[in-house]
Amino acid sequence: MSAASVLLAVLLQPALSDGALDSPALETYVSNLKRRIIESWQPPAERKAASCLVSFTVSRDGTIAPIEVTASSGDPTIDASAVRTIQSLSPAKPLPPQAPPAVTIDLRFQYLAVDQQRGEPELAVERKEQLVREKPQDPKAAFEYGRALRFAGHLDQAAAELNRAIALGFTGVEPEVELAAVYKKQGKTDEAEQILRQTISSHPEFTAAYRLLGDILYEQRRWQEAESTYKELLRVQPTGPLSDLASARIQVCRQQQEGLSEAEE
Repeated sequence: MSAASVLLAVLLQPALSDGALDSPALETYVSNLKRRIIESWQPPAERKAASCLVSFTVSRDGTIAPIEVTASSGDPTIDASAVRTIQSLSPAKPLPPQAPPAVTIDLRFQYLAVDQQRGEPELAVERKEQLVREKPQDPKAAFEYGRALRFAGHLDQAAAELNRAIALGFTGVEPEVELAAVYKKQGKTDEAEQILRQTISSHPEFTAAYRLLGDILYEQRRWQEAESTYKELLRVQPTGPLSDLASARIQVCRQQQEGLSEAEE
């Protein structure tokens, strides 16, 4: 595949170090820093899909050091490009007042070789559509096709195919949660919330339902309900990336509720 037909994309998944103050201001700071890294990154040409994990510390004044590759991609060129991108942004803006003296952030760079003409999501849709043609009554094929359509942004088609997977008798609640994600993307949050509450009631150990419901409530600023939902997620899955996110969101919900209480007084 020639360089002209390949786009290398970077996806960054930030994780704050233990002890960092997970406040709205710090969450915004990390989000803005992530955006700057994406905008500044110069992709290496002619590279295969790979990923590396980079850890760096931001000091109070915005100085970024040290920067360390904690999980190599196996390609020195890719690792070096990630480090150089972060180095180029030092010093960053000072940390917000609520933050600790220094914050360590882990970023996973995932380099994806993507066909520029159609893109990987569209190629996945084509593959799953072919599978549905071969197995039109297979609920799993319908589910996978619906999921591919969602990732490609074809939301109306995704909803129709996921509903078809449910009607065909898919074993499990995955199609329902995927359908809720589609409805959330379409702005049909009431429908999404109803599906997720029903899913949690029938499958109380399904973490993805708690995550999505918590996010809906969080975005609607329904702080008390969001906090309760994230707590349930922690009960089901006390460790791991989802639990880290839930813990951070719980802190934000509590801070928001405290702020509302002070304002009412």
